[in-house]
Amino acid sequence: MSINRQAITYLEARLTEGEEFAKAAEAVPQEGQRRRAAVDKNYMTHWGPARVLAEIEAQRQILKEYKKFDEVANEAARVPGGDASLVAALAAGLELAVRIHLAVHSDRSDFGSDWLT
Repeated sequence: MSINRQAITYLEARLTEGEEFAKAAEAVPQEGQRRRAAVDKNYMTHWGPARVLAEIEAQRQILKEYKKFDEVANEAARVPGGDASLVAALAAGLELAVRIHLAVHSDRSDFGSDWLT
């Protein structure tokens, strides 16, 4: 795998963490939140639990596809006379997407400084 397995595991854990926070926020009763209704409504529309959960699922799908294509690219590279260039190109594109999602967490103290290189 081109991206460190520890980094992949870390990103999966952050997705699970975000999912848990979003589901917990979804369960909070809506009463008593009218004080800042206009601001909160705009914020929740953009960053509400449903949106966060949808983004987490999209990131998981990208991560899943990256793992699949990276494995196929590595396997294709071992086949004599095989043309692995298309699969490698797809894996490289997905790797870039995973690195972009991983970079979101780079400000955390437990983030590996070598995971983006």
